[in-house]
Amino acid sequence: MKHTFTIKQNDTLPTFQVTEMAYGDGTPVIFASGDAAVFNLRIANDRSADKKVDGGPVELEEGTSNCTYAWQIGDTDTVGKYVAEVEVTFASGGVATWPNDSHFIVHVTNDV
Repeated sequence: MKHTFTIKQNDTLPTFQVTEMAYGDGTPVIFASGDAAVFNLRIANDRSADKKVDGGPVELEEGTSNCTYAWQIGDTDTVGKYVAEVEVTFASGGVATWPNDSHFIVHVTNDV
C-alpha cells in the first residue's frame, strides 16, 4: 500500500487509489457487497483545521482489497501537504480506518 500521493493544483486526475489494503497483522481486507467507505483529507500538522474533504465517497472494488476516491472540483485547489485516510464501514457494522498505523500523505503542488 503506497502512503504518498502527489497531484497538481486544481487537477482531478489521477484518482486516489489504494491497493492491497490489509489489517495490521497483514491479513488482506476483502470488500464485499454492503461495505461502504469515505475519504477524509486535511492540511498536515494542524489537527484543528477543517477537513478539506470530509466524508468523500470511496468506490470499493468488491472481492478485492482495492478502493478509489475520485477528486472533486475544489479538493486540490490549495497547494500544501495534507494527511488523508479511508474509513470503511463493513456490512457487519464494524468500522476500520486505513492506513491504521499513520496517514496517507497527499502533496498538492503548484501549477506552472
